[in-house]
Amino acid sequence: MALHVHKDMSDALDAREIAREFVPSAGEKAFVYLYGGKGNDTLDGLRKTKFCNKVAKNSTTVEVNSLSPTTDATKYHSFRVYCQVQEWMGNWGWCLRKG
Repeated sequence: MALHVHKDMSDALDAREIAREFVPSAGEKAFVYLYGGKGNDTLDGLRKTKFCNKVAKNSTTVEVNSLSPTTDATKYHSFRVYCQVQEWMGNWGWCLRKG
């Protein structure tokens, strides 16, 4: 699964023109893999499972930073990563012009 996830993310970041829906889905797959999920898992599902496991095992509060990011947070993070990679590759970016 790791090779498939890395290939999807690499293809998404490398593509100059890509369907808008593909960037966040590739990013979510990568995060699911990083947080130990399986092929059809979602980040929100992993987050809920991890939260429930922590609550069941501990009597202390659950630190939010110990949970996986949400699907929405990952979506916007993936778009930021895509924009940064495209700028590094010289495909597009901001430039300052006089006047």
